[in-house]
Amino acid sequence: MSTNILTFEEYQKLSNELDKEFPNSPFIINCIENLDELNKVYFNSEYIFIGDSRYENKDTWNSYVKVQNYYNNFITVRDIIQSMIDSEHYKNNITHPQNVLEEFHKINDLQYIAIFEE
Repeated sequence: MSTNILTFEEYQKLSNELDKEFPNSPFIINCIENLDELNKVYFNSEYIFIGDSRYENKDTWNSYVKVQNYYNNFITVRDIIQSMIDSEHYKNNITHPQNVLEEFHKINDLQYIAIFEE
């Protein structure tokens, strides 16, 4: 995931494209700079676990999503975002003020934390 700063117009265009790509997303996706990043291989693994940074006790992993790619032996950003959207955890209408998905923080080879901001 890139670290370039987008102009307001670029951000607005990307935001509209992401809304079309993931119309049912219960969170704002702000962890990519262009749609091509959705299909890049992000993890060379058959599955990973994504925890939610909005929960204070991350050690228990009470609220995690298992992301698995059934077609390849790698996982893309698209796979992660779609798994999060499809998860019951995110369908429960979480009303947390931190609702912007900013990045994924690596805990180990199989565990990552989805970092949310306001």
